[in-house]
Amino acid sequence: MRLPQTSLDAGAFTSGVFRVEEREDLVAEMAYALHDAKNMACALQAGLEWLEAAHATRTDTEVAGAIDELGQVVGQLSRILVEALNAARSGSSRLDVVLERVELGALAQTALHRCRHRADIAGVRLVAEPSREIWCEIDRDLVLRVLDNLLDNALKVSMRGATITIACGRHAERVAISVADEGPGISQEDQAKIFQLFVASGAQGTGVGLAFCQRVAEAHGGRLGVVSSQGQGSTFVLSIPSAP
Repeated sequence: MRLPQTSLDAGAFTSGVFRVEEREDLVAEMAYALHDAKNMACALQAGLEWLEAAHATRTDTEVAGAIDELGQVVGQLSRILVEALNAARSGSSRLDVVLERVELGALAQTALHRCRHRADIAGVRLVAEPSREIWCEIDRDLVLRVLDNLLDNALKVSMRGATITIACGRHAERVAISVADEGPGISQEDQAKIFQLFVASGAQGTGVGLAFCQRVAEAHGGRLGVVSSQGQGSTFVLSIPSAP
């Protein structure tokens, strides 16, 4: 897919520089895009490594399915980069939310399926807790990016043999989806700041992914929270109104 040529909008400049607020917003927008692009590049690398190891033992159908999934990741990566370029060209960092009716459990399964190659390589078990059908109106692509980020973080802190669990639920007029790991946990001090942009909770973090996840949650009228204690793992919970 060819990326469109782009140039910065001269109207976004004052005395040859971006206004401070616009510059900060665009820096955040570029950071979100680059962070998710990095995650997708890791997913592509893991998928290619899986294909290299599996081509002699897997069926043609399994290999074709994996190739199709990698193609979908490439398509999403292209869309994210194009959106970032458009934001830079227009000087706008507004997050567009396009609502559609989505079954939350199916979306969770999609997210798990997308990261299974990385989990296989890391020796980590992925589990989806069973639940009844939960329908809600969300931006499917944005919430899937949130789950990609949460699962990617969980994989980073998981030792070989650990389990990552994803679960869905409904509480009154809200729906929730959680990602739980068995990692080292997060201190109370760090929990107070991990959703801030460029504030990382560990050596492997960039301080971008959770800030983006919180932004998506708020754009849906919801929030992202964490339940954790050191040595006991972490559970991140995305909670949003069932019908915005």
